[in-house]
Formats: sequence, structure tokens, C-alpha cells
Amino acid sequence: MRGGIYMLLRTKKKAGIAAGILAVLVFISAVFWLCFKAERIDVEQIRSISLRLPDDVEILLSDDEAEQVKDSLEKVELKGIATDLFKDMTGTYMQYRLYFHDGTEMYFGEVWPYYVVDGERGYGFADEEICGNLRELYIELLEKYYVPYNER
Repeated sequence: MRGGIYMLLRTKKKAGIAAGILAVLVFISAVFWLCFKAERIDVEQIRSISLRLPDDVEILLSDDEAEQVKDSLEKVELKGIATDLFKDMTGTYMQYRLYFHDGTEMYFGEVWPYYVVDGERGYGFADEEICGNLRELYIELLEKYYVPYNER
């Protein structure tokens, strides 16, 4: 009988260890999934886009200009857990204001290696080529629309 109790305790101990290891693996998988899942901007739901210029001036883009921005935005993947580390970087960053059909709005910008949402949440792992395309288009539109304060 004594040997039976010892075997039962050993079996319970092994089961407990196995359950603990399984719980840790599930936890690690969940963290990994949260860190590397990718969300996309629903480009089909964008009604219009404006360009946020210095001095908090916004210019509503034409349909053709908005389509150019949408072409790049549909390639954007927001990965990982949102951070505010981008705020420690110097300088300003380009921003577009996205207006959706359901009445919601979102500021979207980039300061590589982050995509920035609403000026508050930065998502790392930004694609350098997509960021470059968005930045080049922003600069092109900025040159077209922005009049410095001292030239107004």
C-alpha cells in the first residue's frame, strides 16, 4: 500500500509539472500572438483624407490624391503592442487624417520605424519602403499646399 501511495504522489507531481509547463507555453504563445499580430486599416471604409500641415492646418485631398494615399495605406500592417516610444524621437512627423464612412476619424502618420495612430500609439516593425512611399507623397503634397507663415 505504501508503494501505491508513493506512485500516486509521483504521478500527481508529474501531472502538475506537465500542467505548469503547458500553462507557461500557452502564456508565451498568447504574448507572442499579441506582439506580432497584424492589424490593417480598412481602406475601403475611408470616405476622405486630409493632409495635416504645420501650424495644424489641414487640407482636404482631392479624390486622386486620396487614392494615392490609400494605395500605400492598404499595405500598412500595424504590428505589435502600441507604444509611445516614438515620442522620444526628435522632429515632427507627417500625418494624414482619415475620415471613415461610419463617422469616425483617425490621424495616421509615420516616424520610421513606427506607424503612429492618433499621435498616441506607435506600432513598430514598420515597413521602410511603405513608410518611404507615404513620406514622399506627404512631402510632395506639402510642397503643393503649404505656405510658410512668413509668406502668407
